[in-house]
Amino acid sequence: MSLSEQSVIILLDDPFLLTTEQKLLTRCLRNCVHALRGYAYAKKKHLSIAFATLSSDAQYDVAQTLSFSDFDSFCVDDKLVPAYFNTCGFSALNYYFSMLPNKTANLPLVLVLHGKAVDSQQNYIRLCSLSQFVHSKKVLAFKSDWETVHKLIYSPKSLPFADAVLKLSSFVQSASQKKIFKPLLIALGSVLVLSIALMLVVPRVKSIHNPFEVFTPVVYKTVYTGDGDRLILRDAPSRSGLELLRLNEGEVLRVLEENIADEENELWDKVVYHGFEGYVHTEYLSEGTEENYEITNPDTMYTYGKALLQNNLEDEHDGYYWIQTAADSGEITAQWEMFKFYDNGAFPKIEKDPDKALEYLLAIDSNENPYEQDEALYCKNKATEVEASGNKELVEKYKAKAAKKESDVKVVRRSAAKKLSQWYFSSNIDLASEYYKKALSYGLEGDADYMYSLAIGTELNETESLEWLKKASALGHYNSTDVLATYYWNQNIYDEALKWFKEATKLTNSAEPSYYCGWIYYHQYKNYSSAFSYFYKAYQSYDYTDEFYRACYYLGWCYEYGQGTYESDYYALDFYNLARGHVSNADEAYNRVYNRLYGGSSWW
Repeated sequence: MSLSEQSVIILLDDPFLLTTEQKLLTRCLRNCVHALRGYAYAKKKHLSIAFATLSSDAQYDVAQTLSFSDFDSFCVDDKLVPAYFNTCGFSALNYYFSMLPNKTANLPLVLVLHGKAVDSQQNYIRLCSLSQFVHSKKVLAFKSDWETVHKLIYSPKSLPFADAVLKLSSFVQSASQKKIFKPLLIALGSVLVLSIALMLVVPRVKSIHNPFEVFTPVVYKTVYTGDGDRLILRDAPSRSGLELLRLNEGEVLRVLEENIADEENELWDKVVYHGFEGYVHTEYLSEGTEENYEITNPDTMYTYGKALLQNNLEDEHDGYYWIQTAADSGEITAQWEMFKFYDNGAFPKIEKDPDKALEYLLAIDSNENPYEQDEALYCKNKATEVEASGNKELVEKYKAKAAKKESDVKVVRRSAAKKLSQWYFSSNIDLASEYYKKALSYGLEGDADYMYSLAIGTELNETESLEWLKKASALGHYNSTDVLATYYWNQNIYDEALKWFKEATKLTNSAEPSYYCGWIYYHQYKNYSSAFSYFYKAYQSYDYTDEFYRACYYLGWCYEYGQGTYESDYYALDFYNLARGHVSNADEAYNRVYNRLYGGSSWW
């Protein structure tokens, strides 16, 4: 494709942008192409773009180094059509303009991106020496800062033509302030003379003529759902369209096309929201202004950043940056997200960093007034306002939103407190204990095994240990219950020991806790009936532990002397027999009963 066939030419100031602002260059180009592509889509026109360099030096040819795959294709009649790109040097551009007749109506739109480098000013002198270039009036030039790019692409105003091309005043002033050497000032003086001459000769541009009519007035609208709900941005004008992003009430959108009817005759607007292009319900939009087309709501920063990451968008706004900005603005959910980034190190732009992960956990812990709480308060106040109108449904909706925000904060707080407890477990057990208490206070479902570890796995003070053992026991943790019972047994505090041994019998079929319950009832309370019941329960475990055999011995004793049950030498003999070889007095007791029954000691 030859240059004369192009629809748009973008001139690049190579030395400046290549060496200092390569990322900014790609950003500006992307937005230029985005605006042109939007028009081409709406008008169903085929878009062709050429890049030319202002420098004649091949080593500075940025156009040759651009990756055109960074720029998306666009759709015509639901079919993807590639945007055609071509590159050419300054000499080719010179030849192109020299071959054109004066004031031709078929000149392409020319976009000039430039910076403040002296080389670029010299290139402009060369460029402006081409009369056809100057007289075309289809030239839009601007500095390569994003604010200027944004305003001139989407809201161009009448500007003196020479000033639009050269932008010399601020350049000369900054050069003087920096005391650049004399040859440079001479060069700048020459350029300034040329600028004045051009302003005298060339008429001012009342409006920038564009063969595509790209620079038509831009419409901005504000999201207004009326009930605080988020508005869904979809990839198609239909309720079945894929969800791209959820927009908070008050967010401003740039409208590409209005009142598109779907199959259900619902109206949609095609909009752009900071790199996301999609469709929203027309009825939920009100008038908006360009001044508010920015992201200031921390909740929006977070959801916008998440959407960028989920959709793998490489926009001028990086997803990680927006989530971090939301976190720094007090959005506690974003702070938790940043912790996960650094804790996992699962993303290409954020390596695993334990110190940074801990920093965000501590930020959550110290965040006494997270942004979500302000939102919850706002919803509560709205509920109070609406209540007077009698709209109960809307009142309940605002109350539910407030409760959801408060719940979200609790979820993050308890998750962070739990992580902090685990973080300090091996280095500072007191902090680990305090943070786990915090996690429980925020509604964490307790982990009995972890509580047990806090109690016995470290040098926690006795009171704290007992507290964690009791909490774990309440969750049905047998080891904690057994440790509690044994602790009070060793302290001869039999009331407490009996209490916890009884709890332990509910959690296990082993003989141990039942045997000790029987022992305490027998020796401390002389309650032989209860003692017999627990000894018998220990016997029924059949686990053949020391406690099992001791329980058998006591059962023999109870049957021999009728304590807690009826007298029976036969049963006493059976139980003594089981205990023989395991309990020291069992042989003597067995022989005693046997002699009474059979008139002599047993031979075995």
